[in-house]
Amino acid sequence: MYSVKLKLHSGNDLALVVSGDSEPRPKMKWVNGQQTGEQVLHEGKPVYGFDAMAQLNGDTDLGMIRVESTLESLPKVPFGQVLRGQGSGEITISARDEYNVRVSALVDSVVVDRPNLKQG
Repeated sequence: MYSVKLKLHSGNDLALVVSGDSEPRPKMKWVNGQQTGEQVLHEGKPVYGFDAMAQLNGDTDLGMIRVESTLESLPKVPFGQVLRGQGSGEITISARDEYNVRVSALVDSVVVDRPNLKQG
């Protein structure tokens, strides 16, 4: 299958809204359609993934994507709270099948969005 990888730099803004009760799950290695039982590593740390609606730089909706990082758990936030992918990483777009694509983003970390609110 073909895929396209786009580098994310610290200046990119990846806004995320977690899908329901999604908790990160370990990302496992697959070979020839079979799971190997071995966890994927990024810079020597295990990778975990969760699903979220995503928007890049405030104007590009990515839809529902798989977000991957070395975080074993997400910040506890109410439904609809925006999280931000932080640091560098990459977005991968690949064919899921003949008619659909899969989008995933690997990020260094995920933080709670704290907008700057002006005091009255």
